[in-house]
Amino acid sequence: MVTRNCFLDMTHRERINHFEDYRPVADTVASNYENYNGPGPGNDSSFLLFFGFNWRKSRWNRSVVTNMLPVIIHKKGEVGLQGEVDEQAIAALLWDYIKQAQESWQRRNPRITQEGDRVETLSEARVRADTQALQRSMKVRRNSRKLTKFNKRISGIERMLQQPSLTAQDRARWTIAQGVVMKLGKDGQSTDETDTDGQGLHSTVPHYRRRFATTMLTGLDNSIVKLTQEECEKKGKRYSRPPALIRRRTDRQGIRTLVQHLPRSLYHQRFLNGLCPAALNALEIDPVEIPQWNEWASLAMPISDTEPDVAMG
Repeated sequence: MVTRNCFLDMTHRERINHFEDYRPVADTVASNYENYNGPGPGNDSSFLLFFGFNWRKSRWNRSVVTNMLPVIIHKKGEVGLQGEVDEQAIAALLWDYIKQAQESWQRRNPRITQEGDRVETLSEARVRADTQALQRSMKVRRNSRKLTKFNKRISGIERMLQQPSLTAQDRARWTIAQGVVMKLGKDGQSTDETDTDGQGLHSTVPHYRRRFATTMLTGLDNSIVKLTQEECEKKGKRYSRPPALIRRRTDRQGIRTLVQHLPRSLYHQRFLNGLCPAALNALEIDPVEIPQWNEWASLAMPISDTEPDVAMG
């Protein structure tokens, strides 16, 4: 963390991936230094990076890393970090940060258009870079919500299974649900995206997943909320579900992620029937089924694999 913070301070950035408007040293200056025809990094340019051709091997960037090392080592001493300082390890981290910074900076540089007939204008390059940055940010948020949903479901099931008043029927049901959630993992959860009005989340159903899994997971979520309310009441607290956690049903299918290695009974049969043999083999379907899951799903929703995708989970 010290190395990262020092690198950001020396390059006057807030984040490693926010170098879009960074002004690196001019190519001619770095080239002259490379050929021993001009000065190297010093004074105001001591930490100024070079992002041009062959930046990884440039003499300029090697000198910048050399200039950064004593600053970082001194800072580590100031914060009281003990142990022998490994300069090679610090240098390796710095080169990794420079790589990330260069990639961030490069995104705003004009490229050949998709049609291949011309080079982007500066305005087009900025729009493309901003769009890609927004897409990456949205992907990070979606994955974070999936992980949060997965963890809450696992912990919620564990809490429900610990309830002394739990009936044998409910214990069997939540044990099966636990197996389903564990098999689906983080990537098998539905995708939550922010509404345009910012008042909640709307969920899209994984297109490959058996529809009764959605129904079961929705019931699970409602039971976890009810248990949380009861726990709050016992403590004399009031439970209020934040608007950001309120999910709305949609008829949209999520197609970003396809989870492999699931038992056959967790896949939508219509989805499996539409795959060619090579694609079906690539799924690497798990031959081990979740005990009692297929029987429960078949009894509860016999048409689970033929109805439209309209539920949330």
